[in-house]
Amino acid sequence: MTLRVGIDVGGTKALGVAIDDAGVVVAEDRRATPRGDESLDALLDTLVELARSLGVDGSLGIGVPGLVTRDGVLRAAPNLDGVADLEVGRLLGERLGHAVSVDNDATCATVAEWQLGA
Repeated sequence: MTLRVGIDVGGTKALGVAIDDAGVVVAEDRRATPRGDESLDALLDTLVELARSLGVDGSLGIGVPGLVTRDGVLRAAPNLDGVADLEVGRLLGERLGHAVSVDNDATCATVAEWQLGA
């Protein structure tokens, strides 16, 4: 069984779920989103820890608040302090050893509803 992991990054928490091939949630975890003086590396570290805790071995999708390019670059995020032009997809991919898809969190939620329902 291959697990697909999705993480929703918010201003106060990052929530992740792992689903199996049938779309059933098999694991869930959350972490506080680093704030204030904490570095962008702390945000990336938190996302890596969360993905690993969920046992990512298949696809990984990250939904982030703000403007995201097609290349997975977070241009601006109103809820995340100091984030500008953060290459979320590339940086997480390097740390985890496989591709990471990144998009706006509202877009991710819409696609999930379309694919899996409420």
